[in-house]
Amino acid sequence: MSDHGGGMAVPFPGIVLPPVYGARGRGLWPASELCDVMQVWSGEDGTVIRVQLGR
Repeated sequence: MSDHGGGMAVPFPGIVLPPVYGARGRGLWPASELCDVMQVWSGEDGTVIRVQLGR
């Protein structure tokens, strides 16, 4: 996946549970729990997320 937003301010996305109250941040944590490898690159040009599932 990728987007063209302004990047992410979270230092380790998907590693820590998202806040209980909030409108965002609920996708990367379950993705990191369900996949074998998750890599996130984020910068001013946007964010790229790569996940790998075992066979």
